[in-house]
Amino acid sequence: MRGLYVFGGDVSLVAQATIGPVAFPVTLGGRDMDIRCDLALVTVGGVSGDGYSTGNLAEASMMRSMVERASRVAILADSSKLDRRLFVQIAELGAADYFVTDREPPAELLAAMRHEGVEVLWEPVEETA
Repeated sequence: MRGLYVFGGDVSLVAQATIGPVAFPVTLGGRDMDIRCDLALVTVGGVSGDGYSTGNLAEASMMRSMVERASRVAILADSSKLDRRLFVQIAELGAADYFVTDREPPAELLAAMRHEGVEVLWEPVEETA
């Protein structure tokens, strides 16, 4: 059975994100379940040549766990997050299969992503007057 699961224990209304562990406690030997997913959609606060980052430690831990447990990873960030490095690095550029944003990334960042095998996707946003 396939489904959509949203991980994280607390909802941050300001960030519109969930923050918490990517594990379920089980009684089988006192160990956490080994969670895997086909596609992880991960939003980040910063994208630079170093990789993907956030300003929140708890958020970073959850995001890194999902990146490590997914068969494919799509990183989502609007253009205000590009060429920005925050407090905690989640993963290097090549950890993502896809990067989805609202504008074409700066040439150097776009080239670095493509060099790492990341498929970069954007849909130009029409300016409204």
